Amino acid sequence: MIRRGALMMLVLALAACGRADERAPFTDSRIPPSLGPAFWPPQGWAWGLIQTGAAPAQRYGVGAPADQQPLAQALFLPGYGGLAEEVFPVANAMIDRRIQVWALDGVGQGGSGRIAAARDVGHVDSFEDDVAGLRRLVAEVIRPQEGPPLVAIADGTAAPVLLRALQEGAPGLAAAVLTGPRLSPPPHAPIEPRSPGMARIARWLGLDRRRAPGEGGWRREPVPPPQPGSPAFARQAWQLANPDLRMGGPSLGWLGAFDQLLAAVRAAGWRSLGLPVLVLADPAAPPAERAADARLCRALPHCALALESPDQWPQSEAQFIETVAHAGDSPLETRGLPIPGHGR
Repeated sequence: MIRRGALMMLVLALAACGRADERAPFTDSRIPPSLGPAFWPPQGWAWGLIQTGAAPAQRYGVGAPADQQPLAQALFLPGYGGLAEEVFPVANAMIDRRIQVWALDGVGQGGSGRIAAARDVGHVDSFEDDVAGLRRLVAEVIRPQEGPPLVAIADGTAAPVLLRALQEGAPGLAAAVLTGPRLSPPPHAPIEPRSPGMARIARWLGLDRRRAPGEGGWRREPVPPPQPGSPAFARQAWQLANPDLRMGGPSLGWLGAFDQLLAAVRAAGWRSLGLPVLVLADPAAPPAERAADARLCRALPHCALALESPDQWPQSEAQFIETVAHAGDSPLETRGLPIPGHGR
């Protein structure tokens, strides 16, 4: 009887460990067999973890030229549902151009530790940890003051995280690139859960970590299927081969926290953002999104807006970073883009 009881306690302990591991960071991704060498991690790519406060650890990665001093550095911030592995094709090309590449997954996303019980539910209680994690990575790990200039590249919903970090002070960043910036909640989410009142009620009821109504879990075959070679195709391949990287729709709490982040960004204003910012916008995006990109760029003190197809963005990012490295404080003008403060 005692032996049976001890065995039962061991089983329960192992089960508890298994549940805890489901939220642990993931730094051992397997290369999908469907992807060619261009999508593989750069030679010497290394993973690391950084943690701020009580938030789960964030995963970051880094790759650098093997036999020469980097000319500049790029820090990629994937948007919601994105992951650092998507950066590999761009990272390989940039490293060939003597650009050291970093990538930081958001809190509760990509290979970072999770907060919600279901691993594919994106959840944060607040984006303050994302902002603090970004600032800490720059200040304590990258330390650009001691090396080549650093340009941060934020995609989609990561744009307000970067903007908020800049508003609070992120010393060492030489410039920023915003690709398809999202300064509004994801359009596919239902209206009701976006409201601050609904988010507060959900938290009070203990439901804020559940997936928002109308959102779905990770799907193996999106509709329509992404084209081979596209970022969406690469993301699907990495998530198919590595279940720990899969992400479905956000939680009620994530939507509420994102609203709070947007409110904080707007309330702080743009005067403190003195560094050059390049906004890359998709000309095929809905008119409302293109108008929002133009308004944002006009509001920023030193900004240029370029309407380009997303498949051209990596080339534009690399060119901009090289210009920052060579041009000092005036990369927008020397790149042939509009005068700072006058986005087109």
